Amino acid sequence: TNENTALAPSRSKQVELGVKGVVNNATMVSAALFDIRQGLEYVNAAGTFVRAGEQQHRGIELAAQGKLNPDLNYSLSLMALDAKQTGTGDASVEGKRVTNVPEFRSTAWVEYAVPAVAGLKLDALWQYSGSKAFDPANRAVVPGYHVAGLGASYALKVGGMNTVLRARVDNVFDE
Repeated sequence: TNENTALAPSRSKQVELGVKGVVNNATMVSAALFDIRQGLEYVNAAGTFVRAGEQQHRGIELAAQGKLNPDLNYSLSLMALDAKQTGTGDASVEGKRVTNVPEFRSTAWVEYAVPAVAGLKLDALWQYSGSKAFDPANRAVVPGYHVAGLGASYALKVGGMNTVLRARVDNVFDE
């Protein structure tokens, strides 16, 4: 009912407690607990785009990255998240999951420098996203999914300039 009308600006509040460190001069690890609160914007039952109540995102994120050996780099991350809609005054959305936010997400990436071909690197990426609510009332939920990607890069000099050629296929399995 209020198409093409902008809502007033809003603020968010975030608290985060984290720690980072390096293990054996080869692996950087991190962990963080967080709580983010911001206005909840959605189309209510009357068909009006509103900001009512707030969305609260509480979670933990763990990550590690480094080198397994001189030719193999990696990065791993995991996040568990509880995102709820609160203070809305709307029983159809109160306490439900925030839309498009998974309860769990993870990523793994590896890159291999091929010793037999100077400048050639191969990489692979895998991501997982848990299920997500599709609408504010959580009537529809999108199931969790995996996405994989593969890539290659080749570093060389062209006309005296450092150049990197890249090829990448994202979503290899069409998920």
